[in-house]
Amino acid sequence: LNQTACISSLANGYYSGTFVKQDYAQALRWYKKAAQLGDGFAYYMIANMYYYGNGVDENNEEAWSWAKRGAERGVANCIYFKGIICQDGFAPQEQQQSDCIRFYEEAADLGGYGGEQSLLQLYEIYRPDWYNMYQLKKYKEYDWAEKNEEKAVAAIRRAAEYDNIDAQYLYAVILTDTTREDADEFTGV
Repeated sequence: LNQTACISSLANGYYSGTFVKQDYAQALRWYKKAAQLGDGFAYYMIANMYYYGNGVDENNEEAWSWAKRGAERGVANCIYFKGIICQDGFAPQEQQQSDCIRFYEEAADLGGYGGEQSLLQLYEIYRPDWYNMYQLKKYKEYDWAEKNEEKAVAAIRRAAEYDNIDAQYLYAVILTDTTREDADEFTGV
């Protein structure tokens, strides 16, 4: 019946191997059909498949193309993914690594998964080096990135509001650090 949600669910099943044998070729086929019907998540998944080589040859240009088309439809996940491609340095030549920031900010304003993940990326980019003592994992360093504590805290606070447990932990640790002027132990706890 060409129901977009059903087609996308079928693609998800093939992608993850849920109730069927995992088959990336079938997943891609059905994601493309779902994208034709306007499913924004399908654009994101196709971009993801091409970028990471899940069932297809890695192809940064194809990944960018699918993310761009989804972004033009206002899909936060696709805007976020354009940020990932830029941040990693694999975007088309007219894009700089630092362009990821505007993509992340745009996706963050749209919300959803793409918005939440974008806020985590903004935190990673802006966090001062001494924030390493707060980390759950080792973050990359970006020589093109402005270190800005205020922007880092704002990003992690917003991500925590999405109920992201990693963001909640980091924000709580920052708030309960009594060496900070803006410490708020009650909120942190």
